[in-house]
Amino acid sequence: MRARTLLVAALILTACGPLSSTAGAKASPSPTPSQKRSTPTPGGGGPGAGGPYAIVVSPLQAAGQPFTLSLIDAAGKAVASASGTTRQSGPTCRLGPDQAALVVPSPVIVSASDSKVYFEDGDGSVKAFGRDGKVSTVGKLSFGVNSAAVFAVSPDDSRIAVVTIDASAQPFKIALSVGPLQSLPGTQIYSTTDRSYSLWPVGWHADQVVVARVPACTQGGGPFTGFPVEYHVVDAQTAARTATIGALDGCRTVSLPSPAGALCEDTRTQRLNLLGWDGRAQSSWADPGLFQYAVSPAGWGLACCEGQNGPLLLNPSGATSTIAAAQGSIGWIDGTHFLVVGQGPQGQSVLYDTSSKKTTPVAVSGTYLGRLPGGE
Repeated sequence: MRARTLLVAALILTACGPLSSTAGAKASPSPTPSQKRSTPTPGGGGPGAGGPYAIVVSPLQAAGQPFTLSLIDAAGKAVASASGTTRQSGPTCRLGPDQAALVVPSPVIVSASDSKVYFEDGDGSVKAFGRDGKVSTVGKLSFGVNSAAVFAVSPDDSRIAVVTIDASAQPFKIALSVGPLQSLPGTQIYSTTDRSYSLWPVGWHADQVVVARVPACTQGGGPFTGFPVEYHVVDAQTAARTATIGALDGCRTVSLPSPAGALCEDTRTQRLNLLGWDGRAQSSWADPGLFQYAVSPAGWGLACCEGQNGPLLLNPSGATSTIAAAQGSIGWIDGTHFLVVGQGPQGQSVLYDTSSKKTTPVAVSGTYLGRLPGGE
């Protein structure tokens, strides 16, 4: 998977149900055998002509409020920015007319291709900007007051996958559409009224769409509410599933996608397993009992939230490093640098170099969303 959509408010609270091979079908077939893929995956690997950069939003506020997206390079410098307004629609955990609840990503929707950052400005207006900071309007997604849309743009900026979540319908409906970027929202290839989960497109892999499966919230929140527990790789024309990453009842995912795959937590073995985009385990770590890890682009290490003394860097060998005097959301810029983004006016952000083990103060605050380019 190469392009990546970052569903910030719901995930950071830095993408599915079984998909049918028949357009608009309600029934779901068994997944086909996992297929090996060599194409780069979400988040991209090495630097290219346009980066790499970290994407940071500041501030992350309630509905209808202004925000700024910034691109931060591997030296910790802001090179471009764009502004928008969060959608007016309701909370992350939205109650449907039948009193069941779907998780709806809110308030900021962002997707990175290989050259641009795409974001929702207000309710449904899709805009884009690159390293030159020039903002363009791509189109508009239409949905009602009790509905929302989530999108992922392909690495070459030619196509877009859109999931619409209609909480006003009885029963409410989730639909996946794919089409040319300039023809929003595209052609519907799958829909469901299953209220046990939400679907979010989180990127593309080998010309296929990667969709996150997110548990519904029936009590307004709880463990894993608002975070994907599986990623499904599906055909962009038929929605037939070709690979499953993680499992709700086995090894549920605990990271956003990376070029190396996604991390899952196996509570039976107390191990963290890095799953490649064929669904197979690539490497493993002892589980320190934390959550929401950031996987390095090549998959050699994990950066995570906060230990007792600060954010942690975990190596497969079992070695653990603590990044002192840093607190905030974490994500990688390239294979050797990751960013710890402090939140609020007093938040201290730092750039950590895994080679030199040195930290550099960064003059930005907010929330880490992802990387540009989204592929390689």
